[in-house]
Amino acid sequence: MADSTSQIPGRIRAVSLPRDPIEIPLLLRLHAYWDRTRGGRPWLRQADLRPEEFAFALPYVALIERPPETGPGLRIRLVGEEIRNEGVGYLRGCLIEDIEPAWYRDHLVQRYRAVFASGEPSFEAVHVIYDVRNYYYHRLILPLTIGEQQVDLVLVATVYTEPHARFLNPDDHLG
Repeated sequence: MADSTSQIPGRIRAVSLPRDPIEIPLLLRLHAYWDRTRGGRPWLRQADLRPEEFAFALPYVALIERPPETGPGLRIRLVGEEIRNEGVGYLRGCLIEDIEPAWYRDHLVQRYRAVFASGEPSFEAVHVIYDVRNYYYHRLILPLTIGEQQVDLVLVATVYTEPHARFLNPDDHLG
């Protein structure tokens, strides 16, 4: 990405939230689809994904590939138009490790790798200060498997929310 993007100051804070209840309707529906479709298995199989059954969420989802144990490799296989971000490099076919600015990239690498390692879904309220703008969103990260031996992909859903719906205090100081 361009050097000018990497020079823009910013901070990010993600607060883990309980998945019961998920109070964002789109994320609640997506989690219910994932949970119902995986049955008794720990993860939903990629082969069982039926986009027509979660079409309501497609503009808000990304599929991220499992990286190698070390080094880059978090490839964005799919990204919905509502969360696609050309300015930072969050685009289909790109690596998360190539995103700029570095503080945002490092956050995404840490969060996605955590779900790959734990195999557990994650639901978070996120507050981003980027330059002079504030962004608030909720993020749901759901593990997927190909061979049922490990988490091979994560399905990431991001929905921008109003400050009052984010479970963070407007006066939070990000560190």
